[in-house]
Amino acid sequence: MELCRHDQALLPWTQPTTSVHA
Repeated sequence: MELCRHDQALLPWTQPTTSVHA
């Protein structure tokens, strides 16, 4: 499961909008 939803140009492991990497 890989759900990455970041409106800004942030890292997927920082704390953007919604980042769920399983």
